[in-house]
Amino acid sequence: MNMFGMNQRTVDGRQRAEIVVEGCGVKDVPGTQPIIWIEAMDGKITMYVWADIAQGEPTHIIDLTDAQEKFRDDAEETTE
Repeated sequence: MNMFGMNQRTVDGRQRAEIVVEGCGVKDVPGTQPIIWIEAMDGKITMYVWADIAQGEPTHIIDLTDAQEKFRDDAEETTE
């Protein structure tokens, strides 16, 4: 049985991927709910994590914008 799922949607102009883990959820909505969101809008990418079901807001908000390939600095790479 696969205990992971993923949804994709657009919310208020932001593209969102939601990761669902069977048996996990968020405080204000009963039942299994997405506990990780990754949103993109206007070049900014942000991940929201609900690591504690007792918290109403995300426990972690991580800016992933600088993880984009366009920010790679190949000048720092060395070859042997």
